[in-house]
Amino acid sequence: MILFQGLYYNTRACDLGYATGCVEAARVHLHGHLHCKELARDAVKALSFLKRACSGGIFSACHVAGDMYLKGDGCEKDEELAKKYFEAAELGRPTS
Repeated sequence: MILFQGLYYNTRACDLGYATGCVEAARVHLHGHLHCKELARDAVKALSFLKRACSGGIFSACHVAGDMYLKGDGCEKDEELAKKYFEAAELGRPTS
């Protein structure tokens, strides 16, 4: 129950523009929860939250998003998008 509440509030924070909420929501979706079927790993949702966090200036999220695009994890493999997110992480510039 507490995990669901945390995910709810982090998602809400992300929706309100708080990038740290996006990162925390992405983390839950990226790793899932071992003992909870409702919170199984969901790479598509994780990538969506990571991209929003990157746009909000959390550059570690840019790096993880780039890695996911490079591997095709939660998306089609796309080296150009991966490069865009890696550059955003390196240069400290949010993506648009």
